[in-house]
Amino acid sequence: MRLWHGISPVAALKPVEFPDPSALLSRWQTEERHMREYIAGSNDGDLTRVVTYTTMVNPQTRQHTVEHCLKHMVFHDMQHRSEAAAILTNFGYSPGNIDLIYYLIELGIP
Repeated sequence: MRLWHGISPVAALKPVEFPDPSALLSRWQTEERHMREYIAGSNDGDLTRVVTYTTMVNPQTRQHTVEHCLKHMVFHDMQHRSEAAAILTNFGYSPGNIDLIYYLIELGIP
């Protein structure tokens, strides 16, 4: 929403909003749909557009290009995936190979 409509979240998501896996999956699907719509409606020139937003923690006004925001999303997501993988592994449920290269191999992409 921040990149598309200029709206910053005012609070973090709360566990109570996701009482079961289906609620989480539904939210994820909605977020994915919105992101795909945003990307489909964007062009290379949009990458240099500056986005002004307010942070949630210790509210501050920040400015970054769309390109930097999108790169941040990818790397921040990677951080959460690795944290989740470490937790699962520590409980004896390793998710296996989560590296991009293994995903591409699984898809048959050389």
